Amino acid sequence: MSVPRPARRLDALAVLSAVAGAAGLAAVFLRLPLVALVLAIGAIVIALVSRRRLRADDSLRGARLGVLGIVLGAIGGFLVVFPYLLAPILIAMGKLT
Repeated sequence: MSVPRPARRLDALAVLSAVAGAAGLAAVFLRLPLVALVLAIGAIVIALVSRRRLRADDSLRGARLGVLGIVLGAIGGFLVVFPYLLAPILIAMGKLT
């Protein structure tokens, strides 16, 4: 007879990072760049902390949510920063005045 494994808890920081990443993307599309950037950076930082906790504690689960938080945060941050990186190049080329 096998012994049942205890239920693994979902890491709250992993969930928070995914929610912050999704909210950051929503803020990008609502044209709130500062809010989007803060949420994107927060999602990445929280996800990295969550992944460290998940490696240290086998009773927690939520690694995929942490990865989702990193991915959504990176996409949101890129969408906010990219126009500011592209504008000087276009101005130098004479495509944007």
